[in-house]
Amino acid sequence: MSNTTLEKPTKERRETLRLVTFNRGDHAHYDDLFKILTDVPGTNLPVDFAALCEMYNPKLKPILKKLEDHGFQVYYGNLQGARGNPIVWNPERLKRQDVFCNRLLPAANRAGKYNMQKNLNGGRFLFKPAHRSIIGASQHAIQTSSQGSRHAAALHMNHEILQILNKRKIPTFVGGDFNTVPKDELLRPFREANWRCSQIVGKELDTFGNRAIDMWWWDDKDGDKVARFLRQYTRDGDSDHKALYAEFDILVRS
Repeated sequence: MSNTTLEKPTKERRETLRLVTFNRGDHAHYDDLFKILTDVPGTNLPVDFAALCEMYNPKLKPILKKLEDHGFQVYYGNLQGARGNPIVWNPERLKRQDVFCNRLLPAANRAGKYNMQKNLNGGRFLFKPAHRSIIGASQHAIQTSSQGSRHAAALHMNHEILQILNKRKIPTFVGGDFNTVPKDELLRPFREANWRCSQIVGKELDTFGNRAIDMWWWDDKDGDKVARFLRQYTRDGDSDHKALYAEFDILVRS
């Protein structure tokens, strides 16, 4: 007769990862941005990771420096236009392991911030509460119409993002202003690659007028076992865009 003792299955543990993407536009001030990053609605906690947009203006560099003075860490590459969509993270919860900046589209031939070179800023981080590495990235899509060269350029940009991020075999999140709605043809590459979108999985929320153009896309890399979407919600501020928060439960590595 066997005296083998069956072990009780260990209960799965998860930790919440809090993300925000925010296009500050030409209107938001430091106090507004600081509140968005440090006071997640309903929690009084800071965000873990932020994908920011429209930070091109050199006059905004002091804002990023001020965020660093308050304990956040900031990264944007040295490529042309890369300061436009920096990433920001909370080092108490995310430990930087690697950062990257990749060109997605060259600058257009016309002057102005909307025609600057487009880049993907991102990084690999150890999410300390879950003892697990993740990728976080920020992009800002070009404004486009339903056809023509700018439409083709925007589609190419999304293919480039996937080519860069699909090489990384850990849970990956990319946020920003995609300048189109989540089920648009331009975002078909993400859907066909089985990436998921907060504006599709969650309740669609308008972030710019009556359009849901700011969003988070993610790929768990393990059949949604590691990163589970919880919810998304918006916050009004001084910008013409709303901040879009997304929360995920991340499986703790045993």
